[in-house]
Amino acid sequence: MSGACTEISSAELADRILAAASEGRPASFIRFNDGEARITGRENFFPADKIAQQVRRFFGDNLLTSEQLRQLGDRVLDAVRGADVIGLPPADWPRDFACARDIVRNAVGGAPLG
Repeated sequence: MSGACTEISSAELADRILAAASEGRPASFIRFNDGEARITGRENFFPADKIAQQVRRFFGDNLLTSEQLRQLGDRVLDAVRGADVIGLPPADWPRDFACARDIVRNAVGGAPLG
């Protein structure tokens, strides 16, 4: 994807979902928030120990290596790059949430922001 990110309304999002379904066309609609931002923006926004703590909170003692966390973040970004629409928190939310917008813009620069 390339170009500038654009915001769309809830009605347009619904129209896109319904159009894809009625046409039998696959589509990807992703919600990207603080958890995804922590995994994908790990070097720039969040200390590694905080990421490990969050992953343990959700998945228990996972013993993921730094390399595995990097690979996980890369896979999340690949999914984002292939998305038709990416839902993001508002820009005026606290930094832990709002940085998700920066990460997505840096990653794709063109998917509509929902």
